[in-house]
Amino acid sequence: EILLSGLANQAGVAIENARLYQDAKRLRQIEAEMMAAQEIQQGLLPKADPEIPGYDIAGISIPRGRIGGDYYDYIYEDAHHLGIVIADVSGKGTQAALLMATLRAGVFFEAGNQDLTVMVLHLNELLYKSTPADKYATFFYARLVWDTGELTSVNAGHNPPIIFRHHGHIEELDQSGTFIGAFPNDLLPHICQYTTQHTQLKPGDILLLYTDGVTEANNARDELFELERLRQVVDRHKDLSAAELIGAIQEAVELFQGDVEPFDDLTLVVVKKL
Repeated sequence: EILLSGLANQAGVAIENARLYQDAKRLRQIEAEMMAAQEIQQGLLPKADPEIPGYDIAGISIPRGRIGGDYYDYIYEDAHHLGIVIADVSGKGTQAALLMATLRAGVFFEAGNQDLTVMVLHLNELLYKSTPADKYATFFYARLVWDTGELTSVNAGHNPPIIFRHHGHIEELDQSGTFIGAFPNDLLPHICQYTTQHTQLKPGDILLLYTDGVTEANNARDELFELERLRQVVDRHKDLSAAELIGAIQEAVELFQGDVEPFDDLTLVVVKKL
């Protein structure tokens, strides 16, 4: 009995060690896959900000975890047009990264489409057919004619970007339609109608694009950062460069949150007309 008991104990330890080894091996594999996904996703974001005469442009995306669901990009459509895109895909982790990659590929394919509402419908169809029914994305695209400052945009359920005019007036580029990827194209006319919005950037104007990781950041008292605080930060620091203004907003959000962990990714794009 003593011998069998000793053998059983040793066998139990060996089995437990083997299980722990397999668990550690699986964790290392998951860790490696997450690192690879993180590297791929970071590679999908812009390597540098556009350098266009008459403009100061900067962007940043900080994921909550290793892999985020936010996306922004710049697309040189031709020698006179710059596409500026920001999106927030549903979910987190690898699924969000795959959805972001699918959306990015579709945006680059559709970027030359003269009708931005048609672009959105094509992207909606792409995401709807290639992703699960519960996956979707908010999406905003602006086409800037940098010679004239003319800005044409379409908003599919994303936080309305803000234009801070040089004379103090504030404008929002409104939401004109629902998010993309959740409904088939033949159902969309019964839900919403995507429309384009036209405006013009003049010297001293600031265009701010952001995701809800900014305005919906919360602190220990469960208060939200909200749009008014964002506007106040921009108003106080509007004379800074685009990159410095992004840094000031990021710092204000972090100070507001204190020790509270971010609940979502934070993405910002600033376009200043010089």
